[in-house]
Amino acid sequence: SDITRVKNQILRQLQNRNTTITSGSLQPKFSEVYQLFEHTVKDKEGHSALLIGPRSTGKTGLIKAALEKLNTLYPDQFLTVRIDASIHSDDRAALREIARQLDECLNVLGIDVEQELDDGSFEKRSINDTFATFLSTLERNLNSNEDVSNSNVSIIFIIEEFERFANTNKQTLLYNLFDLAQNSMTAVCVVGISTKITGRELLEKRVSSRFSQRVITTSKPTTIQEFWDNAKLGLVLEESFIDTLSNPLYGNRWNEVICSMNNSEFKNFQRLLIHNFYTIRNYSDFFNNCIHGIARISYKSPFPIDSDFSKYGRLQLSNEIRGIFMSLSSTEMLLTIAAARWIEKYELQAINFNLAYAEYKDMMSAYNLAVSSVSSGLESKITSNIKITQKVFPAQILRTSWETLYKLGILLDSAGISTNNEGHIITNINLNKNLIIEENKMVQLDITLDEIGSLIDDQSAYKRLTVL
Repeated sequence: SDITRVKNQILRQLQNRNTTITSGSLQPKFSEVYQLFEHTVKDKEGHSALLIGPRSTGKTGLIKAALEKLNTLYPDQFLTVRIDASIHSDDRAALREIARQLDECLNVLGIDVEQELDDGSFEKRSINDTFATFLSTLERNLNSNEDVSNSNVSIIFIIEEFERFANTNKQTLLYNLFDLAQNSMTAVCVVGISTKITGRELLEKRVSSRFSQRVITTSKPTTIQEFWDNAKLGLVLEESFIDTLSNPLYGNRWNEVICSMNNSEFKNFQRLLIHNFYTIRNYSDFFNNCIHGIARISYKSPFPIDSDFSKYGRLQLSNEIRGIFMSLSSTEMLLTIAAARWIEKYELQAINFNLAYAEYKDMMSAYNLAVSSVSSGLESKITSNIKITQKVFPAQILRTSWETLYKLGILLDSAGISTNNEGHIITNINLNKNLIIEENKMVQLDITLDEIGSLIDDQSAYKRLTVL
């Protein structure tokens, strides 16, 4: 029925399975990204660009929507290779992933890689050799292809967490990709996605010389109306979908109801919207809040009911700092403890990631040493052959945990804080954080080492870490 179809369609949009960027503040950015791709596929031009902005501002959604439109207008005329630095942590791992995806792409085009290559794979010892082998194989097969539409296939590389590859010693992967975009006979487009506004400055001189210097930026909405204009795109139906309904009037009426939900009649829904805008400005979190209300659509209630939008919020933890601390993962909790230890040790109010991580390494080294040197009575006999130590994670992993602490409000901007006579934080004027935090940015911790010690159970292995 139309009601079931509409409900399923909106739920897909809320869960980011269907990308809808037909209006709103992201439309100019979408056009810019799409034109970049179209010039590569249609005009056979090489391009490179950086897409930079805070988390949850639609960067990956822009890329996805642009590729979907490109695939509709130019099917089978381009290949897409995606790598993510949070998964493929170094150049060698990224190279293996690129080679794997290139193998799959050529199989889709009907090219048997095992017959074309002696070792049956594009992966070589060097990145340059891998790309050279792939391009020669691609050009050799497509030039002999009778299908003119496939005679020139372009390649689009999407690099998530771009700045992590820029932190490698020689930036070999980035150099070779940008060099391909600039000099290859095959049209290549390289787009890096990053949250670092300094992403371009991280490039070495030789790498920067191959980069086109094009930077596309996204940002958080500045007004609640702008936030609503973008957020409602996940709740409204496109005209093309409405035309497929048995009763298009229902689809049009649905859009009218959604557009009217930003008023005083929908108090619970409006509360969700206002709270999200004045705290985190996160579309994904707002969509999660809306899922329960949309899932309640039925024959008896074909349109959203305001009371259904309050249940999700009631089930969430309170915004009390102690409740937030107890919900942290083990790495986030250890990093918080390390930051609190450093502040307590040096009697200073501000700290940054580099200082917290140095304390984390010292803290875990001392903890592992203490565990390994247990030598008393029965305990030493039981653990003589069993050494239970904690893994010391590298800084690249804990940077994400540091960002999470900042996002949750455990870390606060030091410039926007005032304290009372007892030293407790009473205000934080910088409520609208951009959720991007540099390693050297000084922040304050909204929980003390003594408070952490009182929250951790006595049986927990982390309890001893709260004592200097």
